[in-house]
Amino acid sequence: MVDLANAAVLLFVTLGPKKLIPGFFLVTHETDRRTIRMLALKSTIVATSIALFTALIATGLLVKWHVSMDSVAIAGSIVLLITSIKTLSAFKLVDLPAAGIADIEKAAVGEPHARAPLTGMRWLGKPVLSPVAIPMIITPVGVVVILFFAGQAVGDNAVRLQLTGMLLAIMATNFVAMILARPIMRAVGLPIMAIFGWVISAVQAGLAVEIFIAALRRLHIVP
Repeated sequence: MVDLANAAVLLFVTLGPKKLIPGFFLVTHETDRRTIRMLALKSTIVATSIALFTALIATGLLVKWHVSMDSVAIAGSIVLLITSIKTLSAFKLVDLPAAGIADIEKAAVGEPHARAPLTGMRWLGKPVLSPVAIPMIITPVGVVVILFFAGQAVGDNAVRLQLTGMLLAIMATNFVAMILARPIMRAVGLPIMAIFGWVISAVQAGLAVEIFIAALRRLHIVP
């Protein structure tokens, strides 16, 4: 049985806008609003397609290859733990580009400023597919989380529909976050976002260990 509340939390943590906002801002800090909207829209569509493909189609491979959900849980917990440890051990404040500082200062007083548009915005090229859709929106551990919960929901169309709704809601949240990335960063700043992400990574490390232990208990490896 799928714990939908737990699924919602894990999906939001691994696929939500926490890491996306500062990364998207750094990619688009010199671009105009129209380009930002177009990049956000294209990246959201690509990321949503990948998420739905993983949930609705790739999950079938788990059944075909006889991969248990506990195996997926263990694999996911290891990936999540490694990712969290890397973030915790490599904390550093990223300097805001000089152009980004000027943009924020001018925007704060309502002054106009020029921005260079991004080029080559192909659906499966840079920066749409990479780095925005992957790995800013669709993270490696996010894929594992989708596989885990979608695999548990195999044969239960009602639960699969709810999981699909969760994914669509998270992707819509990511789209809004990208559109609002500039004012959010202007209000919060990169240091605060970096500290917030660092703290969340510590929580993710504990969550990864809990998922790992729970899987071992279900397999009767540990009491």
